[in-house]
Amino acid sequence: MRVLLAAERQQEREHGRRAALHLGLDCAASDCVALSDLRVRLVRQPPGDLIVVYLDGDTAAALRAVRQAAEQTQQPIYAVTRYQHDAEVVEAARSAGATDVWPFDQVRDRLLEAVEELRRSGRVPEVRGRLISVTAAVGGAGCSTVATGLAFTLAERDEHVVLAELGVRVPELALALDLQPKHSLAELILAGERMDGSMVRSTAVRHPDGVDVLAYFPETLSAELLTPEHVRDFQVILRNLYRWIVLDAGPQHGLAAEEILRAADLVIVVTRLDPPGLRLTRKYVRTLIENGLAAESVVVIANRYGQAGQVPWQKAEEALQRKVEAWLPDDPRAVNNALIAGRPVTRVARWSRLGRELRRLSTAVHSRLALTTR
Repeated sequence: MRVLLAAERQQEREHGRRAALHLGLDCAASDCVALSDLRVRLVRQPPGDLIVVYLDGDTAAALRAVRQAAEQTQQPIYAVTRYQHDAEVVEAARSAGATDVWPFDQVRDRLLEAVEELRRSGRVPEVRGRLISVTAAVGGAGCSTVATGLAFTLAERDEHVVLAELGVRVPELALALDLQPKHSLAELILAGERMDGSMVRSTAVRHPDGVDVLAYFPETLSAELLTPEHVRDFQVILRNLYRWIVLDAGPQHGLAAEEILRAADLVIVVTRLDPPGLRLTRKYVRTLIENGLAAESVVVIANRYGQAGQVPWQKAEEALQRKVEAWLPDDPRAVNNALIAGRPVTRVARWSRLGRELRRLSTAVHSRLALTTR
């Protein structure tokens, strides 16, 4: 989605552009113009999906730019001012054709709200990326294997896929995929409000098998602590940059972890097939739903199915009190070969039992969360 900005002063154009880029929106330098140049920019390609005009500086010229833009385009126009309490200025902006008037210090949040409203109303195509979180009630369930297999299989259908380890206790993606990232995911998280789409792109490592990976440096023993604000900004930017986002959320629990799962379109809960694992998974799923997740957005899958002494599948579903959507077989040869090669199971052992089941899971997820083409 492209944002056009008009302001008399350069610092205000930079202020608006930073907010747009922070959300992963398109806003090139050529999309940021002086008030007098807005009319010319509106007739050039590519067109903007929304227009932001800063009123401060030369208010009369800004109001004139709003009026001219309203006559020239059907796209929404938002005015920005530091003087939100000046009723005369606000009313003049609305009369000139502004859809709304935003406070200067709330541009990023208001821009996010405007983008979401445009998508809901159908005024712009729904191209928001789909976010899938892979989690578990306890460690050792195989979240990383599932998340990696899912991401790389989705990438066979669509090149715009990112895999990130967000919320895990001990980061492993760089080791599992034999990556040497120039920048760590920790640097993005520590950037806080300065994080934007360009920083995400520069941090992501393009794996030879076609997935962008956001990972910590190899041999990192602990992940950065997340806040709900980190999670909100991170998922918003990723949704605007990629069609598919697969998060290895691991078994990390707490406020930030809950925010990761609430933000997702689909939550895949991986369970072990032993009595403690099943009981904890049942409690975990109940807790997620009680805390606001839609029951239909939670999918339970069983990993390492077929090990000796496991709970039988009928008893497992009785213990969970819900259907298990996928049964991933115990296939240590395929997993170990993938780790040795630094590639996902679905590429190294494509026709193994585990590889085939991960592909079936990917097909089901893709059908469930089918995207509008960009």
